[in-house]
Amino acid sequence: FFSMSKKKYLKQRELLHHWESFDNTYLAKVDDYSLLPFLKSADLMIVMEHFGKGLVVEPYIPTVILAGGLISKLGSEEQKNSIIPEIISGNIRCAFAYAEPQSRFDLNDVKTSAVLNGDDYVLNGFKSVVFGAGMASHLIISARTEGEQRSESGITLFIVDTKSEGLTLQNYPTIDEYRASEVIIENLKVSKDNVLGKVNMAYDAIEEIVDISTIAACSEAVGILQVLKDSTTEYCKNRKQFGQSIAKNQVIQHRLVDMMIEYEQAKSILYMAVTADLSSSDERKKVVSAAKARIGKAIKFVGESGFVSNCRILA
Repeated sequence: FFSMSKKKYLKQRELLHHWESFDNTYLAKVDDYSLLPFLKSADLMIVMEHFGKGLVVEPYIPTVILAGGLISKLGSEEQKNSIIPEIISGNIRCAFAYAEPQSRFDLNDVKTSAVLNGDDYVLNGFKSVVFGAGMASHLIISARTEGEQRSESGITLFIVDTKSEGLTLQNYPTIDEYRASEVIIENLKVSKDNVLGKVNMAYDAIEEIVDISTIAACSEAVGILQVLKDSTTEYCKNRKQFGQSIAKNQVIQHRLVDMMIEYEQAKSILYMAVTADLSSSDERKKVVSAAKARIGKAIKFVGESGFVSNCRILA
């Protein structure tokens, strides 16, 4: 958003002005999906903050940011025109299967293999903690088509239907009551037409989109922080003990001030992240890591500072 050219900005404003309830009739006329607002960091921050305030559970990050971002960035014109309108309409729900048990935080550590056999690739491997896979109609799977296990080159993305033969999902709830899946891939045949982007060249796009999704998750956390802070403050003002509000106790005031400081620092570093030059890999890594560390500390502090059983904050 902040680095968008004036021409692109005006074109995006025109798009939004004519877009009536995400009508696909107008969407079909769009010739540049990078104009769509769901991948601009500032737009994402605003949307995800409000998602956090309401604890929205819809699979926005897996489908729109991760999968939609990869399709928008790497997909052919045919793939963009056929899939993105369906995502917006809700007919297609996607999830991105990239993590493996041994990979931890290394996006380049990929053991899942894809071997070309005639006009199809045959995939074998295992993906873990795939958020939103259980409710998805399609998966984007990262697989190694060339090179060593930890090589950044040689990683390719494939779009597959979750009902495909050779794909098994083991669904389970996560600790925050979201849903994730373990994905077992056994001799899964995928057509060449379902390759997303260039063969062996997916790593840079994966890294960028995962960073953008991390900013989205941080934005959601800041929205949660605000509700925690405001609800705890309001409770302390209204809760009376020994004839006066407990907010008049100095030790409570100190804690409320600390919560406010943590929230403001978290929001400030989020602003820093979304206004940084995210097109630069080095800059993006720095600001995303800083935001994740600072906001993670804040959510832990604020989350453990105030909880009661007779309002919306529970522990």
